[in-house]
Amino acid sequence: MPRSKLILPIILCAIALFSIGAAGTAAAESDRSPGGIESPILDGKSDLGTGLDAGNSSNITSSVASSGNITAEDIGDVPPETILGSVGSEDGNVAINDIVLTENGNYLLIITVVNSTTVDGAVAKISSEGSAIWSERFRKEGQQSLLSGIRTQSGNYVLSGWTETDESYTGWGVKIDQDGSKLWESKPSGFSKETFYGVEETNDGEYLFAGDYVSSEGDNNAVVVKTTSDGENIWDLHYWDQQEQNSQNFFDIERIDSNQYVAVGQVYNDGNWDAWAFVIDADGEILGSGTQGHSILDDWINEVSVADNGDLVYAGVQNGNYDSENKEYTSLDGWIFYDTQNDQNQWSKTVSVNSVNRFSAVDTTDNRIVAVGHTSSKDGVERDRITVEYDLDGSRNWLDTTDNAVEQDADGVLVKSSETYVVGEKKKASGSNYSGILWKYDSTGVVKLTNVSIDSGTVTDGSKSKHTLTFDALHVSADNDPDKFTITIPDSVTLKEVNNVSVEGVQKEIEKQKDGNKIIFEVNPESSAESVDLSVTAKIELSTQKAG
Repeated sequence: MPRSKLILPIILCAIALFSIGAAGTAAAESDRSPGGIESPILDGKSDLGTGLDAGNSSNITSSVASSGNITAEDIGDVPPETILGSVGSEDGNVAINDIVLTENGNYLLIITVVNSTTVDGAVAKISSEGSAIWSERFRKEGQQSLLSGIRTQSGNYVLSGWTETDESYTGWGVKIDQDGSKLWESKPSGFSKETFYGVEETNDGEYLFAGDYVSSEGDNNAVVVKTTSDGENIWDLHYWDQQEQNSQNFFDIERIDSNQYVAVGQVYNDGNWDAWAFVIDADGEILGSGTQGHSILDDWINEVSVADNGDLVYAGVQNGNYDSENKEYTSLDGWIFYDTQNDQNQWSKTVSVNSVNRFSAVDTTDNRIVAVGHTSSKDGVERDRITVEYDLDGSRNWLDTTDNAVEQDADGVLVKSSETYVVGEKKKASGSNYSGILWKYDSTGVVKLTNVSIDSGTVTDGSKSKHTLTFDALHVSADNDPDKFTITIPDSVTLKEVNNVSVEGVQKEIEKQKDGNKIIFEVNPESSAESVDLSVTAKIELSTQKAG
């Protein structure tokens, strides 16, 4: 298809809202839909141009604290955030589902656009500053969507999703070159109602597509399809029999080493969904599998990332409580699970900002793990984007959520040195349409608070009490710009006073101020020191207002 060189010449359309979560109908033995990635996009038609707009910067430096006693898990300096770019139209809907690092430090955005009559996949290449380089929309007869992608060993790109067939839809693989021109698209695998959620390249340059399809009985079956480097099908395997004919889904696949690949998703066991990890070789032979879950609650894995040391990091949801009457979840926790190569020192973390919390994607590099998704009070609506960063040892660095009454969601994440790139969609200020958004967090110069604690004690209704607040800030820089740390006191109490601040370490200046329920510490170490280990103790007074 000819491709225009104009700045992002994607033709978008108006649409109605629908979900591109796990494809297909509910499992035969369950009245609930499978879990998986949820993105609020689209459906409608008009021919409107769209632009990639840099700017709209919004720096966020606030911290997050939960009610009750403050702990290290509750506090962290959130890096400054910027909206690096947006993809949208005046009456259309767009979601950016994935982001891939390209050559020379640029980025490829994997996009789905929808209008009232069609759904199309698209890609856009942008610079590290957010300016458009080129874009391509893969429009053909019927509907299709692109959900994820990889950069190949040769420097091209392979994308995965689904495309409409005469009677249903099938998994769809597309290979493009560095300029966005289509090299090939895969042929139907033969499964109906099939979606490829993830793709991975084998050591010898072939491709594994992982996803699911829906049988004629309405059962969800995990499937892996292998193609040649030219897109010709080699084999397709479903894993129905290996799980005693329970429904299952794959949502992602990653290469562990030269001939091991892990596919992740969920399997239906004893009335509930369990998180599922499944290891195969390049020939589809099963090397191992395992589940994690609860007997009465739902869990699943949406994405897996391989750390620099070879360990695995999984992200998804845990503790799902499903309301079968209203066909929605009443509670879900965002979930991150870390698995070492030797199955030692594993850790698992859940995040609950609101009633329903979902992690859709995770990425890791160096010592940083970042997971993204959304949180909401009601399943599927009133979404706030959520981003959280952990160290490999399981200590949480920071957590950021939106709170501006504008629905938004994060679907993909890319971690690069001190920068974090998050993609998803956000409802426009006017109307009900969504634009695809690229957010950037810059952790340069951000100093992490550790060992944050407040001494035990309860502030009862209408009373006040004095407490000791302590925290450590490691690696405080000694430049001319003072480092600032913000600690937020829970809304359940009121911060009345901050006094008697003491600092352990080398000579330094410290100032503190109170801003509502926030304590802001400003530290300026001696200019002769490159960095210092800082420990601060402050006497604070908390009070509450008597009811009535």
